[in-house]
Amino acid sequence: MKKVISYILVLSVLFSLMVTTVSAESKKLSLSNGTNLKNASYEETKLVIQENGSVEYNNESVSFQFGQIEFVFNELGEGVTSVVTANIAGNTYTSELSDSNKILKIENPSLIMGTYDFNFTFSNAITVSQITIRSCDTIYSYNIEPDLTDYEKSIQTAVILSANSPVFLVNGGRRYVNNDEPRELPYVENNQFYLPIHVFSRAMGYYYETNGNEWLLSKNQYTFHCKDGVLTKQVYDGTPTVVTNVAKTVNSQIYIPLRYFAELDDKSLVKTGDLLIIDDQQYMDEILKDENMAKLEENFAKWALEEKAGNTYYVSKACVSCNDNDGTKEKPFKTIAKASSVAKPGDTIIIDGGVYYETLTPQTDGTVSNPITYKAAEGKTVKVSAIADLGAPIAEENGILVYNAFCDLGYGRNQLFYDSKYLVEGRHPNTDTNPNKNILPDDLSKVWPIQGNMSVRRSENNDNLIFSDTDLKQADDHWNGATVVTLEGMGWTLGTGKVKDSTNGKLTIGEHNFRWWFGMQSGDKDFDSDYAFITNHKNTIDLPGEWAYDNGKFYIMPPQGENAETLRVSQKVRQLAINLENRKYIRIEGIDTIGGGIKMTNSEMCMLNGGKYEYISHYTYSRDQQLGNITAIGTTDITPELKNGELGIYVSGRDNIIVNNSIEYSAAA
Repeated sequence: MKKVISYILVLSVLFSLMVTTVSAESKKLSLSNGTNLKNASYEETKLVIQENGSVEYNNESVSFQFGQIEFVFNELGEGVTSVVTANIAGNTYTSELSDSNKILKIENPSLIMGTYDFNFTFSNAITVSQITIRSCDTIYSYNIEPDLTDYEKSIQTAVILSANSPVFLVNGGRRYVNNDEPRELPYVENNQFYLPIHVFSRAMGYYYETNGNEWLLSKNQYTFHCKDGVLTKQVYDGTPTVVTNVAKTVNSQIYIPLRYFAELDDKSLVKTGDLLIIDDQQYMDEILKDENMAKLEENFAKWALEEKAGNTYYVSKACVSCNDNDGTKEKPFKTIAKASSVAKPGDTIIIDGGVYYETLTPQTDGTVSNPITYKAAEGKTVKVSAIADLGAPIAEENGILVYNAFCDLGYGRNQLFYDSKYLVEGRHPNTDTNPNKNILPDDLSKVWPIQGNMSVRRSENNDNLIFSDTDLKQADDHWNGATVVTLEGMGWTLGTGKVKDSTNGKLTIGEHNFRWWFGMQSGDKDFDSDYAFITNHKNTIDLPGEWAYDNGKFYIMPPQGENAETLRVSQKVRQLAINLENRKYIRIEGIDTIGGGIKMTNSEMCMLNGGKYEYISHYTYSRDQQLGNITAIGTTDITPELKNGELGIYVSGRDNIIVNNSIEYSAAA
């Protein structure tokens, strides 16, 4: 999948979520499917429970509507009471059942659509003829707010600048006045604050575009258009009129006055000391409270422009065994890691062209106006690589070359490259065979999911099954251990599962992704657009260039024109190409990556600028696709701190900047 990111800022925000009417759905448990019965038995069509009896139901598909479902226990018997305790996903819920109450209600926002195990324990003897799972038909609304202080809440809608700081606040988050020059202050003339036009547009919510000596700003009813030095203002579809003093050119860059446009937007402005505060009048009083102003002044004092510091170090791959050098241009370091070990606030590390087989990991933090900068040498291409050449094959088996793997990155997470491009892992079938396939563009990635003629069902004993009378004609056990990738059921996102048994026409799936695996109930109609394909198995290799990993070895059918003597392939050997975890004020400029992700967990005001990031993540199996957890089931808390952090570009912390980068090829659904 190929995507491009032009500009992202990670900010602190307040938000709320409201959900209106949710329609009820219901499902009857098959009582006879109960397991681990203790002081309980299934008699005829009823479940008979003795005192302190219990029963389990496993792998039940349930739709929690915003964390709410009800269990309805029918035909308890007249005058019978019993406390029922349910254990679901590690949480316990209780209710006293009686003639007047036959419901156990579950409310837990972390529970959503998926498959669950239920364990019921009953305090007293009880007979149950039916257990129904019912989602709640309700109007459900709630507000969600991050844990912010009163000060943080007060600045959430404001734009705040200081004449002495190279950063300013927008909606509670910090931005540089000029991303390209972290020491630049706001331009101030005659007590008027100005910002560069591209920074102003993002801060004040204006659409901006430029082409040569022509530029345009637009918001709501106002459009400002400048061409050949003549600036006009247009209101709605009215006649443009020439305006002056709305823009200023300083050092060949266009600057925009904040007061003029703030007043145009009916904003209030307060100038106090070195600070300029812009916000709606209704929020201004909160900002101006003594305790909040004291915090603002304290923060901007910390962010004030410092005395310039720092050295420039150089790195060059061309240098042989020279990490003992002093890092000057004449005596550069050989590795980025060496430069990182000596870098201090304000330092700049200039990296010569070439491919660097390491993870770029800064060891020290910068400061607001003296960040540590890693940048490609002017005119040079620098690439940080997470892949390594496998060398020569160790064997050949019926036209399949065998290579020793450097490592195993995990089930479904290994990846191979040929000539710096990915090799497509073996898949079955090789082409779309579903007669009701979706019509897709011709220029999609070669790893786009194959639409095989397969459908997902669940049997009466809750096995997850995949059927096909056209694509699954192989002998028994042919696909055991493989991965199935499918888009089925309601098709919210791709599902993945491990094949535990295969026979002619049928696959039985073992472990599969926790959420968004639907599996039609026995007797239900399939969706015509259901599809699936098989991967992660040696038996999928039947086209040149296809490969599979098995027990420490890679098996590859050579691409056209290649053989054991000529073929050179590389393996992804690390998950990360850049690691900024827990770092502050680090700038990565003009540095490309291949094969690895970028981790910015708990980082602060770090910047990725002008990089080309290729193959930043890869996986064919996901335990929790919805929340991006590959090997574990995540939480659905609204602000989870996911611990994986190694897939793609993983950002947490605050005030981080990702600007002017391209991202090419990343696993996603």
